[in-house]
Amino acid sequence: MSEEIKQEEVKEEVVAEVVEDTKEEVVKEKSIVKKVFGWIGTGFLTLLVVIASWLCFDKFVLKHRVPSIFGYSSLMVATGSMSGTIEEGDLIIIKDTDDYKIGDIVTFFQDGDDIPTTHRIYNIDDEGKWVTRGDANNSYDKRSITSDEIIGEVVLVIPYVGTFIDWAVEGGGLIYIIGIFLILGLGIYIIKGDDDDEEEEEDASTPTPSE
Repeated sequence: MSEEIKQEEVKEEVVAEVVEDTKEEVVKEKSIVKKVFGWIGTGFLTLLVVIASWLCFDKFVLKHRVPSIFGYSSLMVATGSMSGTIEEGDLIIIKDTDDYKIGDIVTFFQDGDDIPTTHRIYNIDDEGKWVTRGDANNSYDKRSITSDEIIGEVVLVIPYVGTFIDWAVEGGGLIYIIGIFLILGLGIYIIKGDDDDEEEEEDASTPTPSE
């Protein structure tokens, strides 16, 4: 009878060890997932802060009319002069380059304008200047431009971004965006707090070797 009791006790101990090991593995896996999401969230927010800081520095300290990062700038299209190719409200990415040719869509400042214009190069005049026109316009721009007046060539068009920004600024969407970032920040803080608690529990549960 005592043998049977001992065997049962051994079985229970084995099962308890297996369960405990399983729990530890689950806790470790959850901890890894939390850390990964925490790192991703922190990295994303850090990247946003770095980009925003550099753009402000480039705009207000270096006094560039269109701030850029590694030669790339982003602009919002405010009119439909390029409709059919670029629509009003689209976001365009332009790249600063000296290699311009007929057919390129370029962004430039016209005389006295504070807002840049984005049109296509259609021809070269007798003075070697670029003749530009909006794809949706019936006539060429009044003044030809030189390559030095061009800010950059359009390399990417992202549609509907302007519509989203209008919603954020004028439609009250900014409140929701701020709320999302607050939730993300709070989530990262909670994840880090949980990780710290788990590390403290692990340290507390680790036996200290006797001298």
